[in-house]
Amino acid sequence: MSSELDQQLMQAGRMHQSGDLASAETLFRKILESEPSHFDALHGLGIVCYQQGNLQEASALIIQASALRNDDPVCLNNLGMVNNAAGDGVKAENYYRQAISIDPAYADAWFNLARLLRKNGDIEASLQGFERALQLNPSMQQAVEARDEILHADVSSQTLRDLFILSTSPEGLKGDFRDLKQRLADQRGDRRLLVLAAAPKTASTWLANLLSNLTHFPYINLSYAFLQNEHDLYPPAMLAYNQSGAVSQLHMKGTLPTARLLQFFESRPIVMFRRLDDVVASLYDQFENTAYLDSPNSFSFACVDANYATLDSDQKVKFIIRMMLPWFVQHYHSWKRLEVDGEINPVWLSYDDVTHDTKPSVYMILEGNTMLYDEQQLDQVIGIMQSNKTRVTKFNRGIAGRGKNILTKHDIDDIIALTKFYPNTDFSHILPA
Repeated sequence: MSSELDQQLMQAGRMHQSGDLASAETLFRKILESEPSHFDALHGLGIVCYQQGNLQEASALIIQASALRNDDPVCLNNLGMVNNAAGDGVKAENYYRQAISIDPAYADAWFNLARLLRKNGDIEASLQGFERALQLNPSMQQAVEARDEILHADVSSQTLRDLFILSTSPEGLKGDFRDLKQRLADQRGDRRLLVLAAAPKTASTWLANLLSNLTHFPYINLSYAFLQNEHDLYPPAMLAYNQSGAVSQLHMKGTLPTARLLQFFESRPIVMFRRLDDVVASLYDQFENTAYLDSPNSFSFACVDANYATLDSDQKVKFIIRMMLPWFVQHYHSWKRLEVDGEINPVWLSYDDVTHDTKPSVYMILEGNTMLYDEQQLDQVIGIMQSNKTRVTKFNRGIAGRGKNILTKHDIDDIIALTKFYPNTDFSHILPA
């Protein structure tokens, strides 16, 4: 393509972004006069026509562009939007699902599919779609608002008040709340809210996907948001999924309100942990990929920004130990404290349990939540998950003890020192061996 066409295309793009659709249309058409099979011009003009309400031409142009690049998920998603606007929901859904099948991590396609499913009355599938979009793009505000509208739609203010009192009042588990607890238990039947109260880097994403595939429960966030906030349980979400069951992976410390909510919904939490020296090594590797530094609000355990990339390797290790690891220590201590106080009886799973003894680990989870299971089906799902180590399932098998081998003695001493502030908690399971 000539430099002149390059410049025209960039100018048309700027006009489009600024809202000058008429000028963008004129320039896109001029480009197509010179090069009728120009993908970006066809696609760009198709989007402009869609925004102008010229749906028939929009569809024809984007189909023509899509033919030039087979299996382009963006084209398919936009064709879904055009057909949805034209009132053909069946075609729209088909295009959205095609886009997702090509790129399962395409958040916009998940959002558009969820919005269409909600319009068609499939509320549960719609909610799952919005949750999936938020897992892929936690800052997608439209998905947050759409999800919350669904969550609040069928939840009475009295029920929410009851749950608020339940989690904050010393009398929370007494009196009238027993009736509500029984009513929700009857509604839930043999389904459960499987809550992974996981420290990061513990294979929790992979395990959550495995449990979702095994139980056919939706994999969603039972927290209000999945950003830099603490991932505390969100009662409207728990109520919304009480009947269908759910698998939820949350980076969540143990608190008394959380323990009461879990008891009320008869959910035995799965607390996931990992040796702290291996956590340091894994976090160090993760943040060497500077793409993670572009989203500083994505981490509940620390604020990490682009300045991290300017540190040398020793400074990075110190940053991880001093700024990130305190959350991991508090996570482990908080759940141990609740257990010792008799507030909750978690299922404890280490990273090594999940990665090397997967089947017994899943047994513990299901039996701990009084769920039946089919051993043959479990073997099949584990086999599929272990062979499908994709970015979506995030099964990044590490080497136990690698952290101790790459850290200095001073680093190890700094890690151990963090645990000395809680002398009554046994940290031997997460300290360097």
